[in-house]
Order: sequence, then structure tokens, then C-alpha cells
Amino acid sequence: MKAVVVTPSVKDSSRLQDIPTPVPSEQEVLVKVISVGIDGTDYEINQGLYGKAPEGEDFLVIGHESFGQVKEIGSKVEELKPEDYVVAIVRRPCPENCSNCAQDQMDMCLTGNYRERGIKGLHGFLSEYYVALPRFLVKVPDSLKDIAVISEPLSIVEKAVKETYRIQERLFWEPEKALVLGAGTIGLLCTFILTIKGIRVSCLAKGKANKLREDIFSRLGVNYFNVDDTDVETLKNKGERFDIIIEATGFSPLAFDTLELLGINGIMCRTGISGGDKVITIHSDRINLDMVLGNKVVFGSVNANRTHFEQGLIDLEIINKKWPGLLEKTITRRVSFSNFKEAFTKKETDIKVIVDL
Repeated sequence: MKAVVVTPSVKDSSRLQDIPTPVPSEQEVLVKVISVGIDGTDYEINQGLYGKAPEGEDFLVIGHESFGQVKEIGSKVEELKPEDYVVAIVRRPCPENCSNCAQDQMDMCLTGNYRERGIKGLHGFLSEYYVALPRFLVKVPDSLKDIAVISEPLSIVEKAVKETYRIQERLFWEPEKALVLGAGTIGLLCTFILTIKGIRVSCLAKGKANKLREDIFSRLGVNYFNVDDTDVETLKNKGERFDIIIEATGFSPLAFDTLELLGINGIMCRTGISGGDKVITIHSDRINLDMVLGNKVVFGSVNANRTHFEQGLIDLEIINKKWPGLLEKTITRRVSFSNFKEAFTKKETDIKVIVDL
């Protein structure tokens, strides 16, 4: 079968390659891949900045945002049947099977030795087929087959929001306002999920919102701030304060700068990965005093587990009923399997790029 592979640490090494078609064991299922989403991690792997091949191999099949259909099942599989649509969980337990991994909470792995399909130590999904155990697959209703490919990035958002609310169970809390930093895939999905929770959402990002983003923000009732026109200091001077801030940029200076926009009992969740060694100056005493006296929380969230994928599918149904077709517009470009390299050419209008198999 054909697969898109890279040689880890080698820039622009992505290529179509013939590899053996996997054969499911009696406990596994064979999945035919329908589409795969491309994100920043895939870009970085293609740039040679990240990625680890499976042990004993010199290439890595990339792609971790999958949507496919079950074609064969092993003799001991009862949870799924042929023709079921599925999305795949990305992480796998660490070899030590730490207490969290043993509970299928690989996103909270204690050792850091977890593996990730298409990223770290395991082949990904940008191939014609893959095999997996049912415990790592989530069944998708037929009604969501046209949008389920965004389940993986949505699961990241579901975890971030769930953890935000769970932490705030420490107090009586009725959040009204949220600020989302970033208007990429994760940022936009955050605006959808917070909006259906009844939160008044604002978005702070770089650049003027294009027509598509303007349409999404308008229909959701989201207030958009272009950081080039309305910086954080301006928002502070206007008295803007937020109960929730979710950072989805990976730009660490903005993440620190917006700490002063947290209201009393506010909470910030950071999801963006920042590379490099930027150094900034912050008002440390003022921020520290504000954090303590205001009972404020800052925490990080990465990856997701099965419960977050399942909640994402529930929320996809809600979003589709409330704003039919709107979420599908975030898939701004589809490229064919044979022309997959086009997915690594970034365009200004891109939100989510999909490779269709």
C-alpha cells in the first residue's frame, strides 16, 4: 500500500512510499483511511524539527488526525463491525504502563515515554490502511462522516475546556466571559465549544479577520480583536477582564502578557507549544500579587483521551444543529493523496487542510 513517510530529522523528506499492507490480529481491526488532517506538528515533522521513527525503522508514516472506515475485524473483536466509521486516538501507553496509562489516560502519562501515532515511535495514519485495537478507536455516527476528521483537534479543545471547569469546582463559579488567544483551528474550535456553553467569547489574534473568520465570528457572536490594532495594554486600560482565557497560539509572550486580563477567580489554560528561547520582561510582583489575591489559576493541557473524543462527537452534533454547515467551513482546503505535498504549502486563507484518500 501507499503511505506518506518522512525520514525523521531530515528537512522536506516527505514522500509517497510503498509499505506492507498491515494484517489485523484476532484482537485488531483493519481501517481504510478516508481523510487525514494536517496541522502544525506535521509541518514541523516535515521540516525535520520533530518526529521519531518506530524502533528498528528509519522512516515514519506521518499523520495523526484520522477518519476512516473499518474493513476487517479480528475474530475476537466485538466492539466494532465492518463499515463502521471511526476516528483514532493518537497516544499509546508508555512501556512502564504507569498508573495513568493503565487507566487509558495516556494524555496524563507520568513517565513521558508514551508513544504517538505519526509523531513519536509509531507509524501514523496517512496511508491507505492501518490496524488498531478497538480501545484506541472511537465510532463515528454516519451523520458526522463529513466533518469527523476534525475530531482530533476538537478533542484537544474538549480536554482544555473540561479541565478548566473541573479545576474551578474548587469554588462557586459562574463564568460569563472568555478570551481565546489565536484564530487557527484550535482557537476557532474553542470559540464554538465555549459558545455552546453560553459563554460570551472574544478572540484575540494577529491580523485582520478574513471573510470566512468574520462570518464564523459574526454567526457565533464572537468579538474579534486584531492584536495589531488592539493590543493587550489597550484591553487592560478598557477594563476588559475574563473568567476564562484559553491560549492557542504557541506565542509565549502573548500568553504571559494576557495574564493581567484574568478576572477574579479566573483561569487560563495554555494549549500552544512554544519552541525557541524567547526572553521577555513581565511585571512579576504585580502579576504574583494579582494571582494570589484573585485566586487565579494557570495550567497547561496537552493531547486528549477517549472521553474527550467522545464528547467532541456529541458537541459536533449540537454545533451542526445550531449552525448547519458552519463548522465544515473551517476545512478550507482539500488535497488529493497523490498531491499531498500541497498540504505543506501554507496559504493565508488556510484554517484546516485535509488530505483525501
